[in-house]
Amino acid sequence: MGAGCVSFASFGIEPDAAKNSRHSFIYSFRGGATTTLDTLDIAGSITGTWAASAVYDGSRAFGTGTCGMYSPFDDEGRFGYVNIYVASQISQMYRFDVKNRVLSAVTPTDWIQAGTAATGHRIATYCAIDGTTKYSIVLLISHLAANSFELVVEV
Repeated sequence: MGAGCVSFASFGIEPDAAKNSRHSFIYSFRGGATTTLDTLDIAGSITGTWAASAVYDGSRAFGTGTCGMYSPFDDEGRFGYVNIYVASQISQMYRFDVKNRVLSAVTPTDWIQAGTAATGHRIATYCAIDGTTKYSIVLLISHLAANSFELVVEV
């Protein structure tokens, strides 16, 4: 693992019938100019089974300062959220679908990413429950500034 790498466990999903996506998978983005996705199936054998360079839709470059977190509450546990750091650009939130292996833009955060990319974990997810309504909350702290962003998704 290095700068720009992000990993998601997919423990919250319902496996598909063909078991192409399972709750025992860990998805690991290597980072870099062409971000590669590797998978580890921890139930694949005694030591797990690695699959290098897995195919996924929506490839983006993950550089230093990128961070992500799995959200087991969204849509049957299908999503992880990623903030990709790009200096002097609007901070963009992405969502990775662990069941279908698709990375897609969700929403901009409305702030320009400034300063030097800081390594470290700046994102968290949690589930808020209001009666029978559940919300997945994504909290992101900006790089080297007093900004934060909260994304609320009804699940």
